[in-house]
Amino acid sequence: MGSTTLGLETWFAPLGIDEFGPATCGRRPLYVPPDPDVAGRVMRALDIGSVDEVLSFGDATMFAWFTKLDDRQTAARIPTESARRFYDGGTTIYGPAR
Repeated sequence: MGSTTLGLETWFAPLGIDEFGPATCGRRPLYVPPDPDVAGRVMRALDIGSVDEVLSFGDATMFAWFTKLDDRQTAARIPTESARRFYDGGTTIYGPAR
């Protein structure tokens, strides 16, 4: 799986990858409107059918990614059985690749 398969050049539009890296990544939050095409490419590349399928990997460690009160980004480990509630509340969740 490479950047062509995932279409990385479109993930941060209107920023390009070259601008995203030094100007944004780890420096400031970036909101990009959801793009069903990007989500579909990633899901196909990772062979994932749904959020619930990811959450069914019971042995996975899950993390919630959010903005702290001081406006800095952080992540915290959360119980896998709570991840769906975080996700439904609008929190970004992630775990390790299988």
